[in-house]
Amino acid sequence: MLLWRAAHGLIAVGFLGSIGYVWWCALTGRRGRWLRPALGALIGEGVLVVINGGDCPLGPLGVRLGDPVPLFELVLSPRAARRAVPTLGAVTALGVGILAARSRAGAVESSVHEECLAEVRIRTARGEMPAYLATPEGEGPSPGVVVIHDALGMSTDVRNQAGWLASEGYLAVAPDLYYWGRRITCTIAFIREARAMNKRALGDTTTPRVKSQPLSDLDAAHDWLARRDDCTGKIGVIGFCQGGGFALMLASGHGFSVASVNYGGLTKESESFLPQACPIVASYGDKDRWPGVRETFDRLVPALSGGRDRSRRQAVSRGRPRIPQRSRSSGVAALGKGACEADGGRGSRAVGSGCPAADPRLL
Repeated sequence: MLLWRAAHGLIAVGFLGSIGYVWWCALTGRRGRWLRPALGALIGEGVLVVINGGDCPLGPLGVRLGDPVPLFELVLSPRAARRAVPTLGAVTALGVGILAARSRAGAVESSVHEECLAEVRIRTARGEMPAYLATPEGEGPSPGVVVIHDALGMSTDVRNQAGWLASEGYLAVAPDLYYWGRRITCTIAFIREARAMNKRALGDTTTPRVKSQPLSDLDAAHDWLARRDDCTGKIGVIGFCQGGGFALMLASGHGFSVASVNYGGLTKESESFLPQACPIVASYGDKDRWPGVRETFDRLVPALSGGRDRSRRQAVSRGRPRIPQRSRSSGVAALGKGACEADGGRGSRAVGSGCPAADPRLL
């Protein structure tokens, strides 16, 4: 009986994990290799539950093996246990519905940019890095943008961001920074690199540099764009969450003309170089309480304004964070030197001497 209950429990944990994975894909818009097996298992389970009259299909087998107590009654009251299977079925159906709706919406949005999107490979010190290139319509050359994904990696949303930038007149490339290993391996390496940068800024020379090389790979993406005949050589960078932190690191000494930072963290080492940074467009939520991000704006203000807090607040109730739009007549949008502009999210602020609005002007 104990062996049966252990096996039944493992099966239940597997199905609960499948439900959680479907919801994760539905909420994030990402599609992992386990999505199809998870959907197949849940659909099969649903069919068997219907055939069994709404009860667990393994219940009769448990009775034959001498275990008449339903699995959920081992951890729930009899009343709650009876509701568990239909409740989980409803939760699963809702998750699958949201997943299907997002898939259709993503397909529609992607189809708008599919003609301008192409998969390319960029040579790096570690090998060839895959990336998505989005080219604008019309004759070039065009200003370039490096699009940096968040900690969850390359996704349909990131590709759509590149396509959206192309529709505004930018030559956009979105590199996959996780090309050299598993996602969890790369993420841990990037976190260790950020911590090492903080320790070095405090004078700790005992921490060796981690060989995650995200900045080197992003430099390679910048140089790859700059060498193209259809690029003007003026290149910006835009990043989201973890990618926003990388955008801040790249704002000084990496050849970028403007950086768009969307709720990205700031290392102490990067903070020390901000006075020499290119113009920065930053967006942070007023109510964001994520560790490592919630205090970043307060550190950006003095670093970018030379110690003079000349911030202004723009309350924006809707809209997605973005770099300033390209003017149809005047080229690339840019902010004044040392400016930090924010647009989008629940609230935004801007700092910098003279801090202009995000009006288009030539870089």
